[in-house]
Amino acid sequence: MTAEREPISRRERPTRAAHGVDEAAHPMIRAHLPALLAGTQDDRLSWGFDLVINGIIRTPVPDATD
Repeated sequence: MTAEREPISRRERPTRAAHGVDEAAHPMIRAHLPALLAGTQDDRLSWGFDLVINGIIRTPVPDATD
């Protein structure tokens, strides 16, 4: 007989997935985990945009001749 699992809520899925990230393979994700899961949805979205923009700002533009 197979035990039935409780359905995972849509809100709980990202949290479970994030906690399942392999720290050896993705140390930065694990290090940022508290920030990734903190605050409201709007807070996380805003933080995510800041993260992407700051990454773009610090990433050199590829040489067009490559």
